[in-house]
Amino acid sequence: MAAPKIIGAARNLDGQALWMSCALIFVFSFVLRTSLVLWTGQYRTMEIPEPASVAQSIVQQNVFGNPYRVSTGPTAHTAPFVPYLLSVVYRLFGIGPRAQLVQALLSTAACSFQYALLPVLATCVGWPARVGTLAGLFGALFPFRFWLETKGTFEHTYAALALLLIAMMTATVWRSKRFSLWSAIWRGVVWAVAFHISASLLSVCALLFIVEMAKIRTEKFSRRVMYLATAAGASLLLLVPWTARNYIRFGKLFYMRDNLGLELAVSNRDDASPLIDQNMRSPLYRHPNGSTVEALKVRQEGEIAYNQERMREARRWVQTHPVSFIRLTLKRIWYFWFPPMQRTWQTAIYGLLTILGFCGAWIAIRRDQMAIWLILPLWVAYPLIYYLIETSVRYRYPIDWSVLVLASYAVTFWWMQEKWPEQEQLPAS
Repeated sequence: MAAPKIIGAARNLDGQALWMSCALIFVFSFVLRTSLVLWTGQYRTMEIPEPASVAQSIVQQNVFGNPYRVSTGPTAHTAPFVPYLLSVVYRLFGIGPRAQLVQALLSTAACSFQYALLPVLATCVGWPARVGTLAGLFGALFPFRFWLETKGTFEHTYAALALLLIAMMTATVWRSKRFSLWSAIWRGVVWAVAFHISASLLSVCALLFIVEMAKIRTEKFSRRVMYLATAAGASLLLLVPWTARNYIRFGKLFYMRDNLGLELAVSNRDDASPLIDQNMRSPLYRHPNGSTVEALKVRQEGEIAYNQERMREARRWVQTHPVSFIRLTLKRIWYFWFPPMQRTWQTAIYGLLTILGFCGAWIAIRRDQMAIWLILPLWVAYPLIYYLIETSVRYRYPIDWSVLVLASYAVTFWWMQEKWPEQEQLPAS
């Protein structure tokens, strides 16, 4: 008997002003998480992963560097956005509990904005706003990834928000069919900001670029090429300063970060686990942030030379242990999509959401929805690097909002027995 009332209430969500739904979701999410941060006192626990170490180095030595256990000089181990953001917090509030609280509030705000924008995303792809509203309310009211969303020492909440904005801008252009110069420039700017937050987002934007070229045929080919070339050009132009900084510091051209060899080596070796938490407990785990010996090698050899040596080490192991590498990779793929968490109930919720998201993707594919051409590139391109390195629950977070939206789509389609018109398809020639 309760089901019809719940369905009726959900449908009434579309009758509310969109800004009101977004505002309520933001308030629910921010107030709940802030209350939990203050109640648990987690901000009193100082965690110093690489981005926080670099931020402290910026404040104390005016050097974007020293991410490891000992001073190693300038670094390109991490993308610049989070270290510089945290350095501002540390300058204003000191390096202690007050700064930890502020960085927690910033991460909580980014997380809450992400959930608040899901109703807007739904309308951008042509779905009823209630699909995004239900997804946003679930995300706001069930903080089962509490530490990840509120600690603020990594980039993942900011990367999720940036990726969501990219998806919204892309959907808006696809539906409006307005391939203007300013639209292209703004997309390029947002792409560049996203790359400075997380280097892993480059592959997503590249695949979206290809999908757009292949699927959008309402404009002349030359105009589409010019539009996307302008967006790419604007993005590349904004990457020049950081690329120049890296070249001046290290004498080598590379994209954003230089630590791929290190991450591949610690992830693909004898006795390696697909899970980062298990690897960090192993005596064979040779990461400079956990090993003083390895950090000293970085200082002695230089970061570029050290990472190149670790890349050679990783290649040798993969070439001599192909079966073990394939086995590890398959496990990492599984754990990326079904990550084990600290508590069984958290793992169960995460797994159920993933299954519902896959079901929503299948329904969207069969109905040829525009949203699936936005989300599938995320699911295909973003995880690729994480299939090759040790996995952590935080790595999947930047695309979790897409899983949540498709899970909401599946529930709405089945439970509410919706018969939406096929208005969400990509424009065709």
